[in-house]
Amino acid sequence: MKEAIQNIIQGLVLKKLDGDDALISSGLIDSVIIVELILEIE
Repeated sequence: MKEAIQNIIQGLVLKKLDGDDALISSGLIDSVIIVELILEIE
């Protein structure tokens, strides 16, 4: 499940991610990306 979510996030931010990346605090994802992520997971 973690790998699937990581793949979705990588597709949304168009960047290869490491498992330890701080997504929100680093600015890689914002509220719009979070909503898109939720829609993809559903």
